[in-house]
Amino acid sequence: MALEKECKMRVPAYSSVQRIKQVIIEEYLEPRGVAEISWRDIVSESRARCKGFYSWDIAVLVARDLSLEGVKVWR
Repeated sequence: MALEKECKMRVPAYSSVQRIKQVIIEEYLEPRGVAEISWRDIVSESRARCKGFYSWDIAVLVARDLSLEGVKVWR
């Protein structure tokens, strides 16, 4: 747990990950009442909202965080 927090603090793109994850939860998951998302949807949101970072890396971190919160990520 402490190692994970340290890793999050060292990654400068983690604020983008948190922002994109929150957008996906608020605009995609909650209105539909589902707890699953496709990898393609995560990548498209990352590309649209990721500025200054490689969107594929951001998408991987978003998918990991969503799966830790109990959201099924279909690949």
